[in-house]
Amino acid sequence: MRHAPVAELVDAVDSKSAVRTGVLVRVRPGAPFLCFMHFHSRAAPMSFEIREATADQFEEVWPIFREVVRTGETYPYPMDTDLEEARALWFAPGARVYFGYLDGVAVASRYIVPNKPGLGAHVCNTGVMVDATVRGQGLGKKMMDFGLEKAKELGFKAIQLNLVVSTNGASLEICKRNGFQIVGTLPGAFHFRGERYVDAYVLYRDLS
Repeated sequence: MRHAPVAELVDAVDSKSAVRTGVLVRVRPGAPFLCFMHFHSRAAPMSFEIREATADQFEEVWPIFREVVRTGETYPYPMDTDLEEARALWFAPGARVYFGYLDGVAVASRYIVPNKPGLGAHVCNTGVMVDATVRGQGLGKKMMDFGLEKAKELGFKAIQLNLVVSTNGASLEICKRNGFQIVGTLPGAFHFRGERYVDAYVLYRDLS
């Protein structure tokens, strides 16, 4: 097959794959085929920032919450939790909530809340969710680093994670790498996918 002359290749078309690997171009009308030109150049770096959010913004991360919870694998919330129930859970009284934005799109969220009122309020509890489509890009680490620093900034002396499911290896690994220790085991405390009972752990991390 004869390739169209370079002069005939026009109208670069953006696509997700093209951003990563090259540029898709189409030839002039009537030309017989599309051509994919590959360039060994680095894609433009994506911008990630974390900002505090309010309850009326929850719709931005509702799809993430819904997908995480409906699996029944990591959070104890009912798998059929609806939008308003989810908003109330994530923005619990006293909680500070933050969204992580990748190129302006919310792809992660973390809450920080006193673990107990009164004489236990110097210890916080925290939770995080990351969009499955952007996992593996280091955003979980960024959200962890942010959570540790923000908890200190808010005056908390320690972080307690009350229910880390024993089957959640990825979460346990990142927590251990960041100084959390397992201080207790809760036998059969989590109803995994609503099918079987598995252990959960209490993790603790001193911030002093």
